[in-house]
Amino acid sequence: FSWPAVTAVVADVLGDPDVEAATLRTLTELADQALLRGTGARGLRAILEEVLLGVMYELPSRTDIGKVVVDDKVVLEKVNPTLVPREKSRAARPRRAAS
Repeated sequence: FSWPAVTAVVADVLGDPDVEAATLRTLTELADQALLRGTGARGLRAILEEVLLGVMYELPSRTDIGKVVVDDKVVLEKVNPTLVPREKSRAARPRRAAS
């Protein structure tokens, strides 16, 4: 598996937010799990859907999340991924009148 392929599958499973792997070990664990099952990309998708089940239905309605960080614990121990809040843009601050 290549990292762009894994990222594409993760992004497809979660929807639109940015998805980031915390380590190369995460990629390795995902690939190992798919190989243990004897599956390819479909197996990778199934593994991601299993470990990300809780957040994949929550994220579409959350506009405050800017990034989802998937690490090896998410894959191996099925803990929740880290949800990183979206940065508030500078344009959202009120503007002062020019002097």
